[in-house]
Amino acid sequence: MRYAPYFCEENVWHLAQERAGQAGERLVVFVLGADPSRPAVAVWGQRAAAGAPFVIWDYHVVLFERPGAQVGWQVWDQDSTLGMPIDAARWLAGSFPQPLPGLAPLFRVLDADELLRVFSSDRRHMRAADGSALHPFPPWPPILDAEGRHLLPRFIDASDPFLGERCDLSGMRLRFTTAAGAP
Repeated sequence: MRYAPYFCEENVWHLAQERAGQAGERLVVFVLGADPSRPAVAVWGQRAAAGAPFVIWDYHVVLFERPGAQVGWQVWDQDSTLGMPIDAARWLAGSFPQPLPGLAPLFRVLDADELLRVFSSDRRHMRAADGSALHPFPPWPPILDAEGRHLLPRFIDASDPFLGERCDLSGMRLRFTTAAGAP
């Protein structure tokens, strides 16, 4: 399983690709800040928090997977300290135990196969103004489409209806942790 700290979108792209042959349903979930004036979201139980209860990300990306109709949703969050895979209800409760003003989550949910077809990022969002890397780049090349586009901003803009469905925390809990989320 490929992993590079601070590159959750690439980690999940590779994970979705690795798990594509498995039975079941896979969705990619972008965790975004609900406040469009401040793209920031508080996520608890993250390795990057370094002992603090939560970290504030500009966005985060995870993989939701349901191996079969009779099995509940599992979450693959490679940055979490909660375990992996973890039951969706436990991940949602552990990652978002209480809303913080201005740091509430909003989610973009899309089919993992769609992400594999469409996602493209040249990593410019991980460079400082002088061009240096903000964090060490992964050892693999950037994930680019044939045109070399940088589409990540469209995925992480909560106001852009680009792809997938957008929902709030209560919508995520309803869809992935109750009988209403079952087929």
